[in-house]
Amino acid sequence: MTTNFIPSDNLKHYVDAGELSTARSALFMELDDSELDAADLRAAQSWAASRVAGLYEGYAESAFARAVDREEAHWNVEYFDTQMVYLKMNFCEARFLHLIAVRQKLRDASTGRFHAKATPAGVTRGSHHPAASPPKSALPPAVRALLIVGGAAAALALFLTVLGK
Repeated sequence: MTTNFIPSDNLKHYVDAGELSTARSALFMELDDSELDAADLRAAQSWAASRVAGLYEGYAESAFARAVDREEAHWNVEYFDTQMVYLKMNFCEARFLHLIAVRQKLRDASTGRFHAKATPAGVTRGSHHPAASPPKSALPPAVRALLIVGGAAAALALFLTVLGK
């Protein structure tokens, strides 16, 4: 495990709560965070496994959790999403680590929703902003308000022009 790993607030909260299902859900959320790379995810899973007894089940295959495919040519967004469902049915370390590898391949290729983000060198971290948080605008609020009002006025002028013809 990375010695300087700092878990995200979400992961720390749910792992510290000690509930198996919520700790697993927090790890799922880590897999969905585009800011985290493979090293971050391996550190997160190792950190969580060291604190939650029985976090992982044994690897099993069934109709609802089929085998992992080692052929990288088959690794695409659809395959990743399918394997996420299989992980929910059979939450085992082998599946989780496999998903990290698939995700990293997609991330390196900037495929679909998987895009690499720059992180400070030398620090593996899980402490991050949620992927769903909106980006902050560099424009001051007054300028944004003027742009909105100006856009509305332009739309109204266009509407009246079209209506007048």
